[in-house]
Amino acid sequence: MRRETPLKVFHKRSKMKIPKIPDTFMGVPVSNETLKRVLEGTAKPAKPKTQGNSQPANLDGFDYIDSIGLYVARERTLQDKNWHEAHEELQKQGYRMLTIPEFNKYLLYARANLPDVYEDITAVRNPVRGERLDAYFERRDDGLYVLTENKTKAEKLDDNTLMKYRIFRISLKDWLNNPTKQGLPRKDVKSGSLHYWHPINSRVARFGADSVGTLLVCDLDPDGPYSWLWVHPAKKI
Repeated sequence: MRRETPLKVFHKRSKMKIPKIPDTFMGVPVSNETLKRVLEGTAKPAKPKTQGNSQPANLDGFDYIDSIGLYVARERTLQDKNWHEAHEELQKQGYRMLTIPEFNKYLLYARANLPDVYEDITAVRNPVRGERLDAYFERRDDGLYVLTENKTKAEKLDDNTLMKYRIFRISLKDWLNNPTKQGLPRKDVKSGSLHYWHPINSRVARFGADSVGTLLVCDLDPDGPYSWLWVHPAKKI
């Protein structure tokens, strides 16, 4: 007696018809090799969109931020380094510093998914905390530029960038939701309680908070170690 294949048995029991594989598809002959290539192509794992069991084992403690395509550490580090030294150490470890627009997206993600991390970064309380950002400002003949990727990439500041000090005048929510392409506040940013120091030549950016308020500062000396400044290392996979 001829034995039925497991596939036929399954379909027989489930009263389902076994679909007939066509001889051609869109004018192209269908062969076993064609089916193999199709199955192999569909078997590739998709890039993870959120942190969880799908993330690489060597990135435990990191979250995948889909909006920027980066894994970002929840824990802060490199509090004893200046801006230049932090870049060097991160590069040795295979990580990098967040740019302003990346940090902006990370704050939005943390606000929605990591309340403890968001509170640690933004809460108005002691002790003073600050995040170093990958943004060095440089005056050139045609205007002010922001240098990123450890000063290897230069981009002229958007004309809509707010270039005035606004103490207790910027809305954190509006800045996060509607920044310039370089992640900075726009000229028409709404009023609020976020302190803002605009970019100046030969200085770098940081975001911080203390018992007085939250701050976005773009005139920080890159050579200062500042023990209350840290980095959330980021990595692209």
